[in-house]
Amino acid sequence: MKKVLKLAWGIITKPVPTFERIKKEKPFADGLLVFFFTYSLLILSSFIFEPEPILKEFDFFIKFHPLWQALIVTAGLLILSFLALLLGAGIINLIARLFRGKGAFKSLLNCALFISAVYYLIVFPLNVLFTALKLETAASIIFVAVSLWALILFITAIKTIYNFSLLRSISTYLCYLLTVVLTVVLILAVPLGIIGLTYFRFTKSADKLLADIEYDRKTHGGSEYFALDDKYRDLKNSFWEKNVVYSKEEYKKALVDHSKFVEEYPDSKWADDVRSDIGEIYWEGLKDSEKAIEEYQGIIRDYPGSYNAASAQYAIATISGDLEDYDRALTAYRKVITDYPKSSLASLAQNVIGNIYKHDFEDISKAIEEYRKVVKNYPRSDQADYVQYEIGFLYQCELKDYDQAIKEYRKLIKNYPNSTWAPLAQMFIGDIYYRKLNQKEQAIKAYQQVIKRYPKSEEVKEAQDRINSLKAEDN
Repeated sequence: MKKVLKLAWGIITKPVPTFERIKKEKPFADGLLVFFFTYSLLILSSFIFEPEPILKEFDFFIKFHPLWQALIVTAGLLILSFLALLLGAGIINLIARLFRGKGAFKSLLNCALFISAVYYLIVFPLNVLFTALKLETAASIIFVAVSLWALILFITAIKTIYNFSLLRSISTYLCYLLTVVLTVVLILAVPLGIIGLTYFRFTKSADKLLADIEYDRKTHGGSEYFALDDKYRDLKNSFWEKNVVYSKEEYKKALVDHSKFVEEYPDSKWADDVRSDIGEIYWEGLKDSEKAIEEYQGIIRDYPGSYNAASAQYAIATISGDLEDYDRALTAYRKVITDYPKSSLASLAQNVIGNIYKHDFEDISKAIEEYRKVVKNYPRSDQADYVQYEIGFLYQCELKDYDQAIKEYRKLIKNYPNSTWAPLAQMFIGDIYYRKLNQKEQAIKAYQQVIKRYPKSEEVKEAQDRINSLKAEDN
């Protein structure tokens, strides 16, 4: 351990002598250990602070304990990153052999392991700190700077391992520089690329296929798996077509077919999907709200860990709201938030709670209080920017608190600069200064910000017209 710490500290303070030592001693086991340890800390810290990791949306991961979810993904990323290091070091070594005639693959790999370990050791506490403080911009700047520093260390390691002198040709250095960049890109892109590929390909349906293989293996030795798969697909394709209006009789027939599937395959992982469809048939097709709620409650009871359980709870809340039973709807929406906090539906539920207080109870102050929870608890959700805009709009148009409205609009512009609502918020700041506070100079500055910050937005022409009108009034 003492040796590892000396090497890590040496890379930071005296990189060239340290690389010489690594080249001589080739401490592969130590490098691999510290690389895996520091990278694990970095990944696990992301799972701790990230409210909705992508992979947690899949049923395959939901059925595991959260700790196992994190460990499974961490192990996969560690393996992929190590393979990326191997590939990058191999490419560099191959090019070095072309120029020097003698490779030093193992020495370069050892240096790469220690450089990566030091990089992750620095990034880990920064990731924890900036994620906790929600300082994404500052984090990005720091990470870029640390990455550039690591890149310089890679170049220094290559020069040291292969004994390059300063008189080497520029083409040689460029070749090595491009290879180093490729190595860094591989280290970062391969794991992220695999996650992206998994996100689009490893869908919930794929997981259900695996579950049904296990189900049929136990009950039929696997012989009826494809038959079950075909039955499910036929059931979905026979009824759930887009933009088709079904008759009440067709809904009744669909109810019979779906119920039969659940009776024949009650343990199949398709069952909760089919039961969710049954709930929709009762509500949308047969207009039987109580039967629909009963079916959704059954899904929550029988499949508590599935995505459809959260969806069923949200459906109960939606049905209650449509029936104008707002107290029941509020209770149901709050259960979505408390029982399924990691679900993407939680932020939607919190948003709808604010809508109920605004539109149905006409309690603007309470609506703002509930909307603030969306921005605070789900700042990265799809609703957060609009909700922040809505808060400003309510202060402006309902409560007539113009100073507070300006503050809320500025929060939107600062925290969500790329939001489609940001240009309109900036326009409203100008309108408040112009029409409500009678501060024409401030109004002109606000409208100018629309033109400067959002030159391609629809509000630009209107902002310019307002500026021209204000200047004409002064003349």
